[in-house]
Amino acid sequence: MSTLMASATTAPDPHAVPSIPSAVGAQISRRSGHIALRQGQRTLTYRQLGQAVAAGVARLAELGVTSTTIDTVAGTRVTAEITTDQPPVVVIAPLGIEGTVLQLAVLFSGRVCAPLETTLSIESLAKIIDFIGGPVICLDPTIISALSATGLHCEDITSLRLDALLDAPPATLTALIDAAPADAADEPDPSTPSVSASADNAALLCFTSGSTGTPKGVLVPHSMLIDLQRHGATTEADVVAITSPPSFFASMLQTVLALAVGGSGTYLDLTANTPAQLHDIAIDHALNHFTGTTTHVRELARASLREPIISLWGIDLGGEPTTRADLELFRQAFPNARIRNIYGSAETGRIATSDYPPAGELPPPGPIPAGHAGTGRTLELFNENNEPAAPGQPGRIALNRPQPFLGYWRNPELTATR
Repeated sequence: MSTLMASATTAPDPHAVPSIPSAVGAQISRRSGHIALRQGQRTLTYRQLGQAVAAGVARLAELGVTSTTIDTVAGTRVTAEITTDQPPVVVIAPLGIEGTVLQLAVLFSGRVCAPLETTLSIESLAKIIDFIGGPVICLDPTIISALSATGLHCEDITSLRLDALLDAPPATLTALIDAAPADAADEPDPSTPSVSASADNAALLCFTSGSTGTPKGVLVPHSMLIDLQRHGATTEADVVAITSPPSFFASMLQTVLALAVGGSGTYLDLTANTPAQLHDIAIDHALNHFTGTTTHVRELARASLREPIISLWGIDLGGEPTTRADLELFRQAFPNARIRNIYGSAETGRIATSDYPPAGELPPPGPIPAGHAGTGRTLELFNENNEPAAPGQPGRIALNRPQPFLGYWRNPELTATR
């Protein structure tokens, strides 16, 4: 059985923002027998998740992909200055349990994770991997062979497959979470993998869509993801849909929405399943929280009119305009759901939110507004002269938030403009 132990130099502050390993590690200890992840008929309990992640951390260290010594891990801290001496670890995996376990193993190793999906072209994968410059974890032999043909070194690490991790000898994962870095003289026993992960550290390297130019690699801190989870208000009783492709910021957020509080994550492939199939899965699994574009939710709603999904209490929309007619449809299909229309980006996470409870007044016909910035944030629009835009006029968004992104990977000039 895998054991996780958290230690800190001071008593934990219940209002402090933890790192992802700290939040998930606490649930592995507390919710060991409960289902953490579900993919079709496959399930993984929190106990099994802890075992797989612990074995993954140990194996990554053995392979030289990561290091688990405190002094080395502390060197990966990214605060005011971003360095490239510890590049992110690329994880190429489809949406599912295996990919999540590998991503968490990287995070529990104190490294930044750069998740990429297997549906990307080999040319795109090779270009991104070359830009990142870090080690690559891939379990698909076809992709490995194709990447090798481009000149990249990428071995088939079969010992990191989920079945191998679950069959590995019991491992202890000592998590030195949110604590000050230990002195080099206090280096732990190398046979006991450990991790130092501050909430201010970078957790993910995600790429922007490129809608405003060339896609950029954005370093997202643990604190931003945990803050968004708290805004989502999920609990240990909730079943959360994990729907976004792994390289999307939203994919890890959906995982955190479930695992950071001891809930259960259910993978839903929005492209492989029809709306009717998604409806049946939502009913069968008593789904509570769903994230998708307005089109995805609209299609699911139309498939749910004959049998509304009453278990859904939270639906987060994004990426497309939403209208009053959509909200009226959603209230019929998901009568107990609070609808949140979220406008955001990889750099900022949530910029603005418009919130609509199951009952109450709806906005006028037409597109609904983006909403408000929220507590602790200031949102302003500036015109082309860098002056505040007049009411009703377009402008560039300036957002001040408590957990800002850390910068752009290998782009110090652009990072300086944050």
